[in-house]
Amino acid sequence: MTTARGFSLIELLIAVTLLGMVTLLGYSGLRLGMNYWRTAQTIAEQQQQTRVIRHYIERQLAAATRRQEDQRQPGEAQLRGTPDKVSFIAPLAAEQHRGGLYRIELLSRSRPDRPAEQQLVLGFRPLQQSVTGRAIEMDYEPLLAGVKGVELSYFGSQTSGAPPSWQGSWRHPDRLPLQVRLRYRDPQPHELVVSLPMGSRSNDG
Repeated sequence: MTTARGFSLIELLIAVTLLGMVTLLGYSGLRLGMNYWRTAQTIAEQQQQTRVIRHYIERQLAAATRRQEDQRQPGEAQLRGTPDKVSFIAPLAAEQHRGGLYRIELLSRSRPDRPAEQQLVLGFRPLQQSVTGRAIEMDYEPLLAGVKGVELSYFGSQTSGAPPSWQGSWRHPDRLPLQVRLRYRDPQPHELVVSLPMGSRSNDG
């Protein structure tokens, strides 16, 4: 007659240890997969947001328009550009539901809550004065946070007869550049080149 033999203590310890290792490996793999999925989702959302913002900036710059001399305020330029700021006249994007022409600024500035961090912001104010006759202050909206190395440049000719070229600033009171280029890092380098439809006409004269 055969006597049933149970597991020894050593065999039970080995089995429990192996089961614990398998469970730990499975949990680690699941956790790693979840972290990877969350990271991929965050990156995809950031990329989508960046594409939307870039498209918005592109549309806003491409809408830059020219005003007739008799419609402009004394000393008012069509477009003023420096390496870190561009100011121009254009209607606001349709989704903002505001009619008329605006003075629009695109620039980089420090975040109020984090002075060491730069953000790309859009400022705007209507060209029309308030009912009291006083100029309306500029409103600013943040577009992209955590940007570095913001650089604007302008392609065109500010002198009659001179061939167009890339320039670090734009100061001609009447002409618009043919293109505006925006470069920045977040931390990946980005470059956005926008053609100004009205620029080709204003550079003819």
